[in-house]
Amino acid sequence: MKLLRFGRRARPADAEVVVVGSGLPAAAVALDLAHRGRRVVVLGAADERAATHGLGLLACGPACPYSRVVRAVGREGALSLWSAGRENHARIRAVVQRTRRDCGYRLRGGFLLSQDRTEAESLAESEDLLRDDGFPGEFLDHYMLETRFDVSGFSAAYWAAEEAEVDVARLFRATAAAARQAGASFWPGPVHGVEIDRSGATAHTPTGSVRAERAVVASDGPVTDVLPEMSQRLRVVAGECRHFAPARGATLPFAARSADGRFGWQEDAGGITADWESDHHD
Repeated sequence: MKLLRFGRRARPADAEVVVVGSGLPAAAVALDLAHRGRRVVVLGAADERAATHGLGLLACGPACPYSRVVRAVGREGALSLWSAGRENHARIRAVVQRTRRDCGYRLRGGFLLSQDRTEAESLAESEDLLRDDGFPGEFLDHYMLETRFDVSGFSAAYWAAEEAEVDVARLFRATAAAARQAGASFWPGPVHGVEIDRSGATAHTPTGSVRAERAVVASDGPVTDVLPEMSQRLRVVAGECRHFAPARGATLPFAARSADGRFGWQEDAGGITADWESDHHD
C-alpha cells in the first residue's frame, strides 16, 4: 500500500494495541482494552471534536426479522447474534452508569416495521421464536399499529422490549473521556496508512507513526478511506440523514427501523432524526 508522507516523521511510539478508526466504536474499543490493562493508542477522528454517525438505536439483533435470520444461519446462530446484541447493550448501559453523565439513554424498547405482507408474516413468526429464546416483545398487526400510532403504510410491526436509544454524540464524549481516564492515548488527525507484518503493525499519521503488537480497526465512518484493501470485502452504502418536526400532537413508534434495514428514525430534542439509503427512499 502506498503511504503518503507529510512533514517530518517522529520516532514511532510503542503500544500494545493501536486502534484505527473514529467515533463511538473506536472510543468503546479503547475503553475496553484500557480496562484490560493494555497500552492503547487511538488514531484517526476519534477525539471529542469528531463527528458521530448513527441514530443511536441499541438493537438486540440485526435490522431484520428473527425468523429470517434463523432460516439463514440456524436457530443457534440467530440466538448467538441476539445474545451478543444483548451483551453489547449491557456494556453500553454500564458505560453510561459509570460515567454518571446524561447520555440520553432510554430503555423503552424499539420497533421493527414491515412494509409488505411477507415481512409482516416474518415478524409474526419471529414473535414466537424470540419469546421462546428469552427475548420479550409484542407483534402489532396493521390495525393495532395504526390505532396506537399516527402512521400509515406499514403492514405490521414488532416491538422489542429490550431495545433502547441513546444520544450517540453524548455517549461518545463520555466514552472517550472514560478511555482517557483509563490510560488510552488519542492522536487526532487522519491516518495515512497501516503496514502489517509478522512482528505487528505500524500506523502512519502526518506527525508520526505508532508501532504496536496488534491493530484494531473500529470506525463509524468509511473504513476503506484508511484501509483501501478492505473495499473488496465491504459494501459501502450511501445514505442520508435528516431532522424534521412531526405534526403537533402526532404519536410515532419511537426507535423504529424497517425490516429491510434501509430506513429508521429516532426521537430527539425538538423532533425526529431519520436516516435511509438514498437509492431506496425519496
